[in-house]
This record gives sequence, structure tokens and C-alpha cells, in this order.
Amino acid sequence: MTPSARTQAAIELLDQIIAGARDSGAAADTIVARYFATRRYAGSKDRRAVRELVYAAIRALGERPASGRAALLALAKADPELAATFDGVGHGPAVIGPSETPAKTGIAPNWILDRLRQSGLDDSEFPALIDRAPLDARINRVIDEVIEIEGAEPIAGLPNGLRLPSGTQVEQLPAYNHGAIEVQDAGSQFVTLAARAQPGQRIVDLCAGAGGKTLALAAAMGGQGALLATDTDRARLSRLAPRAERARAGIIETRRLNPGREVEMLDDWLGSADCVLIDAPCSGTGTWRRNPEARWRLTPDRIERLVETQRHVLEVGATLVKPGGTLVYIVCSLLDEEGAGQVAAFLAANPGWRAQSLDLGAGRAHGAGTRLTPAHDATDGFLSRDCNTRDSSVVVPKLEYLMRYTSVAVAAALTLLTVATAVQGQRGEDTIDGRSMALLARGRALQAAGNLDAATDTLESALAVDPRNRGAFVTLAEVAKTRGLPGKAIRLYREALSLDPNDVVALSGQGEALVAKGAVARARENLARIKTVCGKRPCPEVAALTASIAKGPPIVTAAAAAPAAAPKKD
Repeated sequence: MTPSARTQAAIELLDQIIAGARDSGAAADTIVARYFATRRYAGSKDRRAVRELVYAAIRALGERPASGRAALLALAKADPELAATFDGVGHGPAVIGPSETPAKTGIAPNWILDRLRQSGLDDSEFPALIDRAPLDARINRVIDEVIEIEGAEPIAGLPNGLRLPSGTQVEQLPAYNHGAIEVQDAGSQFVTLAARAQPGQRIVDLCAGAGGKTLALAAAMGGQGALLATDTDRARLSRLAPRAERARAGIIETRRLNPGREVEMLDDWLGSADCVLIDAPCSGTGTWRRNPEARWRLTPDRIERLVETQRHVLEVGATLVKPGGTLVYIVCSLLDEEGAGQVAAFLAANPGWRAQSLDLGAGRAHGAGTRLTPAHDATDGFLSRDCNTRDSSVVVPKLEYLMRYTSVAVAAALTLLTVATAVQGQRGEDTIDGRSMALLARGRALQAAGNLDAATDTLESALAVDPRNRGAFVTLAEVAKTRGLPGKAIRLYREALSLDPNDVVALSGQGEALVAKGAVARARENLARIKTVCGKRPCPEVAALTASIAKGPPIVTAAAAAPAAAPKKD
């Protein structure tokens, strides 16, 4: 391609990117990839030159330009060589007319800059927001391999962080193909460290996307425990499985959620997670270095909708945290309304939760926490905050605003939280009432605290509100087993299975109760059903029920079979 033809190609690409930003279409990198997929005549040098020209224009223009030509005219004003390619020869663009108006250069639309200033960001930091981002990687210690990458340097404060030379072809490195490194921004790594993941924990990555943080959590857990990665976006979540396989992260389970039904679809995790990490959908103002055209997509209405979504996922995530557990909130935004404002609103609405400061080893104090910015920390944006609570602590990290929450380790405080954050939305044909889900979370907390009478009353109240609450039946059955009432447990599990015949937790629990009653043959039928439902995916219920069947029913001696008092009815 001639220089003029490269300029024309950049103009065509920018026209498509501008339309995509205006109409919520494909991202710039997707558009560029599609463009060259149909133009095989363009060599690698041509593709690189055109791409660099396109992104130079995107970074230079804060406001969305009227056209690709206007965008490149803005660059041509300061670049005589580029201006010379507007020659009208062959496939080149037409000669620049005397009345043509170039697009206006700048950092971002003025209304966004005003909001950034209101969020405490100084003007001197604005240029770094659209600089080229460094290429960072995380070492996966699960794989024992010596990492040798020429020019790579450690990142201060990150034991597994590496900053690679610009232009490194990561996918061609043996360490990448072996799963020994993953591309991950330093800021994202700081966020994951804030979760303090430990082997053996139960952790939920609620908005996992393609799973970068999920993989980091799995590595910190050393392959021990349970790690659930969820998202409403099927396409993004589907990319996690091959990455997890390469990283040897076998503890990761993925689950796609339906918007508005998250609590219902996560009923088996309510009130039981050691940590819930929420990388919430946001404006992305902290990641313009990587996605500069995101500035062209933002509107005040879009930010308002994102703030509502963030509030919703915070409520969902909070119901999953067990007493004394941790809630990690993440957004890649530098706007306080998405970070510090969300944190303040959550704490105000939930007096049983407090924030506690977190030493990230980077950043500066800012309002409700510690902020990391591209200019000061060479990372994407963050904020972190610490507070104290009576029995435990909380912190909330976010990929611009970083904080973590830990619930008070008493059932009463969890009740305040779950009732306050219950999903109160529209009740549909397949939706469990939010009040019932809140009561279920409270009942599970009481069960975990050993208060079985109060747990039973609360769980029965949950069923009175909504008799379709399968989780309440299962938890009541678990309470019955704890009390030595296998017959009652079997009946309660049967109710749960009438709502979902494929509930492997209910099938396993009922099977164990059947064994306790001596009905081993029926327990084997449950085991066969679990194996059919689980297929090839790992299913801990198979091992649990298999062990129970192998152990067999309890041995009853003649003396024990004839108690002095009348037996208690099951």
C-alpha cells in the first residue's frame, strides 16, 4: 500500500469506529480486525501503519469527530508528511480543501472532564489518561517454570507482576503457551491481591467476564477450595474455560446468570461465600489508555444507567457473603459516582458493614480510600478505603475505586444486610420473591451460627412468603439432618426436587438421609441421577454420596433399639 492508500484506509476505519461509538456497535479493535480480514493484500507493515494512524487519531480527539476524514485532518495540521498524503492520487484521499474543518483535539468531552475534576482528579493528570498503556503480565506460580523474557522487569509491590517491553508478542512466548504467565494490568493485579484469597476458601467472581481476575484468584488459592465465576454475557464467559485449562485452574466453575434473576440462580451460595469479588460494569474512565474510543461512547444517561447496575450487583453480591466474609467491589472508573459514591451509599444503607483501610503499596489517599491513577502509579485507576467494625472488617477494591467489605460476624447484622439488599424487583412467573431470598440468607446465617430453632422459624417464614424457594427447603432439610431426623429431611428434599429434579445438592442430601434410614438402594438411585446431571464436569456431590453409601447406615444395637422412652417422631 502507498502512504496515501494507508491514509484512506485509516479514514474508512475511523468512519466505522465513529459509527460504532455513536450506535453502541463493535469496539475499535474488533472493527480493525474485521477490516483487514477482508483485505488480504495489506501486508503486516501496512496493517501496523494503518492501525497506528487510527489510534493516534482516536487518542488525539476527546470529542467524537464528525467523520474519519475530519479526524485525520486534525493530525495532518501538525504533520506535513501526513498532509501530503491527501493527494487524490490512486486510492489516496482527496486533496484538502480550503474550507474543510478538522476535528477538535482534546482529552475528553468537557462534561466528562468537569466530572473528573469534581471527583478530585487534577488537570495535570489528564494527559496520562490517554497515553499508551504498558504491557503487564502476572506470573502463575501454580506452574513451576522459570520465566525468562528479555527486557521484562518486576513491578514494585506485586510479587508476581512483570512489565514487558512494548511490542512483545506474548502469545508466542513459551511461558504463555505453558500457562506460566497471563497478561494482566498491574492495577488489576493489585485489586486481586486486595481480596486476600486463601487456599480452601469459597469465592465468587460475580462479574467475571473473560476471567482475568478469576485466574489470579485461582492461583492465590493454590488449586484448593471452590471458585465460582459468573456473568450475564455468554460470549465473554465462554472465553474463560480455555484460559483456565491452560493455567491449570481446575477449581473454577462458570455459571451464566440471567439479568434480574441473579439471586435466584445463586441460591446455593447465599450467605456462604468467604469472598465475593464484583468487577462491576462501568464507564471505563480509568482504562482509556487501552480503550480510548470509550470516551466517544459516554453520555450522562449511560453513566446513570451504569450507576444503577452497579448498585444492583452490589446488593446481589452482599447476599452471598457469609458472616465475617469479604465483599470486593471493583469498577474501572475515576468518577466518584461509580466508586466512592457507591461505597458511601452502600455503607449508609447497611449499618452492619464498615470499611477498613488497605495497604496496597501504591496510590494516594482520596476521599473514601486510596486512589491509583495512570499518571501517579502507571496503572489503571483505583481507590481503596478502610474502616472498622465491631467484629470484623471490610475493604472495597475497584479498578479505579478499591474497597473491600466484610460483614459483621453475627447473624443479626447479616439480617440487617440481607433484608436491606434483598431484590425487590418485579416478581415474574419464574422469579422467587426478594423478601423470601433475604429470609433464606438470614436462615443460613443462623444455621451456620448453630441457632437451629431460629433458623427453622426463619426458613419456614421464607417458604410462607414464597413456597417456590427451593433453597429454603434444602436448608431446612440440612437442619433436620443435623437434628437426627432423616425422615423429615427426606421429605423436605423431595419438595426441593419437585421444583428442580436436577438439583444435585438436594439429590445428594436426600441420598445421605436415605442411607441413614437404611434405604441404600434408593440412595444409589440418587447417585445415578447425580452422575447423569453432572456428566463430565467435576461434581463433589458424587464423591460425598458415594462415601456415604460405602459407609452404610448406622449400626443400631439391641439396647439402643429399645429406648426407655417413646421414640421421637421424625
